[in-house]
Amino acid sequence: MQNNNPSFLSQVFALFQKDILIERRNKYVLGGLFLFSSSTVMMIYFSLLYNGDSLQNLPASTWGILFWMVVLFSSVNAVSNSFFREKEENMMYFHFLFSPYVYITAKLIYNVIFTLLLSVAASIIFMVVIPTHIHSFVVFTEVMALGSISYAVLFTTMSAIALKAKSNNTLVAVLGFPILIPMLIFITKVTSAALGDITMQELVTKNLLLLIALDIVQIILAIVLFPYIWRE
Repeated sequence: MQNNNPSFLSQVFALFQKDILIERRNKYVLGGLFLFSSSTVMMIYFSLLYNGDSLQNLPASTWGILFWMVVLFSSVNAVSNSFFREKEENMMYFHFLFSPYVYITAKLIYNVIFTLLLSVAASIIFMVVIPTHIHSFVVFTEVMALGSISYAVLFTTMSAIALKAKSNNTLVAVLGFPILIPMLIFITKVTSAALGDITMQELVTKNLLLLIALDIVQIILAIVLFPYIWRE
């Protein structure tokens, strides 16, 4: 007897495709996010320029902090909107079609990929407007991937909680703030080392491992907690 029940992966892929389709239909949202990133970078550029700072010799730590702040604000808007744009009747429909584990897995995968694309776009814009020398492309790529995962998983979980609390995406940043601080410390230290900050070179492996551990813990918590949110 043939089993017609779709597999876990096929259900996740179906939800993933649904999010991509929504994104394609709402092109102004994607354009607005990239416009927001570009505008923020230009504001930083003119602020540094008017203050007389040398853009060619900007300290690695300063460049890293400014870069990740741009990615932070962009990802908050991008990830939280992926939940808040869902209609209530659609959410009720998904309740009967999918398990909470399928739904949260699809959301996490979509938001991680979307945040990573935002990080890549922001890094290109940042390097064009505020040039810097990357000492290690491997370390920079690793921290950009891990940082994007950290942002995506954190804000996905927080936006799900905020949605069920009938609140707006301002609550997302408030709820995520305690986890965001250590995350930013790990990310900016590794970014500074990737840009050639000698004082941070010895801390690369340690902070990368801490960031990986933080990402794993966040993913586990999201998968464990979401079914309770889903049932409310």
